[in-house]
Amino acid sequence: MTRDWNWILGGLAAAILLPVLIVFKTPFVIALFIAGAAFAGITVLLGPRRLFEGVNISQVSQDKVALARSLLEKAAPAIDQIEQTARQIKSGVVRTRVQNLAGMARTIFAKVEAKPENVGSVDRFLEFYLPRAASIAEGYQKVEARPEGDPERLDQIRGVIEKLELGFDHYSESLAEVELGSLDADIRQIETSLSEDLKH
Repeated sequence: MTRDWNWILGGLAAAILLPVLIVFKTPFVIALFIAGAAFAGITVLLGPRRLFEGVNISQVSQDKVALARSLLEKAAPAIDQIEQTARQIKSGVVRTRVQNLAGMARTIFAKVEAKPENVGSVDRFLEFYLPRAASIAEGYQKVEARPEGDPERLDQIRGVIEKLELGFDHYSESLAEVELGSLDADIRQIETSLSEDLKH
């Protein structure tokens, strides 16, 4: 569910409930209170989950929790961007790979929330690989959408997405730093070639 759906559904419920209560001759002040309570309840219930909500972190250093929270909050929009981009990609194979990136990133987030003391093992993932994956997925979608097409560039970008998928899988399985060989160079090369596309 997107970030705003809880407000939309809450407002819709209140807008429907208020006139219904009035039709049944409920005093206006009471009807207004009930509709307001319904709005508040739905927006809270369906609202986006907050980081570390429901997670027992009492045994963990507050400094570690603060660092983990900061890194996760900064990286979170990249996951939303990857998911949004995936929905626009025409190639079923690439769309699935990009969706996998978002799914594995959420797994990593959950593991860091469960053990924030391990955030140091994935700080490069959060600060470098995840936002780059979002940019590269967006670049693929924009090149793919061109009327003239560019199969060679799409193949290059697809290759980097496949390498990212392998790297994400390692991080999600072991929550440990990993040597990803030539991936850093591949990412920089692709980002340079996509620099103009990503400006628009």
